[in-house]
Amino acid sequence: QQQRLFQLTVIDTITGCSDSSLIRFSVRPKVDVFAGNDTTVCPNIPFQIGMNFTQGIAYTWGELGGTFTSTLPNPTVSFTNGTNGNIQKTLFISAFRNLDNCRTTDTVVITVRPQAIANAGPDIRICNNVSGIIGTTALTNHTYLWTPSLGLNDSSRAQPTVHLQNPNATPIVSNYVLTSNRNGCIAQDTVQVTVLSKPVKPIVQGNFFPCKNSTGLPYRVVPQLGSTYSWSIVGGTITQRFNTSITCNWGTMDSGYIIIQERDSIGCLGDPDSNLVL
Repeated sequence: QQQRLFQLTVIDTITGCSDSSLIRFSVRPKVDVFAGNDTTVCPNIPFQIGMNFTQGIAYTWGELGGTFTSTLPNPTVSFTNGTNGNIQKTLFISAFRNLDNCRTTDTVVITVRPQAIANAGPDIRICNNVSGIIGTTALTNHTYLWTPSLGLNDSSRAQPTVHLQNPNATPIVSNYVLTSNRNGCIAQDTVQVTVLSKPVKPIVQGNFFPCKNSTGLPYRVVPQLGSTYSWSIVGGTITQRFNTSITCNWGTMDSGYIIIQERDSIGCLGDPDSNLVL
């Protein structure tokens, strides 16, 4: 600490008499305190404020108009922001030296950006080689990135179209992660895309070696539960048509075809299948 010596002199203006006295002042050193630099942060991201600990100093944190408190010199903090704009938090630290009862304070202003929002939408199921849509409507001040980008028409859109193929007999499940960025703040969400397999090739039963000009010949398919079937023929006419069977009259051609296409119970369409009739 520093000492200062001051002399006080009193003079009687009538008699001219005077007297003096010495006064000694001790100036104690300032308590060092630092709340941190003013900064801008994203919500829910922990970060550290304050300074390193000094022996013999007691620290107390508070928040202007808020509830934050701490007795650490450098606490870790994080803040939420449920608004659409920036909010500010003003924190102050008081450092008290027990030896001489000296106290110093400092403040830091923390700007909290609004929360980014990521909504990948509900899980979807699509048929093989058929498009679907994932995600939700784009939000203001947000940019987007989907990973992986496989099958997407635009991985930077909030609601891209996904188009995938499934050559297997069982469904293929893929997870797509949406990362949204709002002024540097990040949020993520995931959606599951299930690509269903194509219906199996239908088995048609009937006479595949008819005589020319045969009439009233029945053909039927071994049905799958919930499936519907579309029928057509080349080289003859269909006289009766049901979901799983037809009755045909054949003409004079040397060969013909029965063409059938299945739509399964989920709505997935199989490839048209041609059955040669000789």
